[in-house]
Amino acid sequence: MIRIGLIIFAVLLFAVSYYLLMKNEGFLALIKNNPENLKFLRHFGLIYAALGVSGILLAIINHRIPTFIYLFLVFIVASFFGIRLAKKITIDKG
Repeated sequence: MIRIGLIIFAVLLFAVSYYLLMKNEGFLALIKNNPENLKFLRHFGLIYAALGVSGILLAIINHRIPTFIYLFLVFIVASFFGIRLAKKITIDKG
């Protein structure tokens, strides 16, 4: 069951990565379209892609402790992204 959840989670991370890297107009509607913000979106898009690949590898390995460490790491990265995006939105709109 953990394998299926990890694979679904990795696919979701790949989708978010694709959205950040290729279809970033949705985010650029919230923040200014400048090179710094594009670099920010690209940076987190690449991180999410790497985490997606790691999730697929962990689904193959199928160990419980590394899987929980991976999930914790993904949640930390996602919260860090959310906080930084919120700061960029308030700076650009304020």
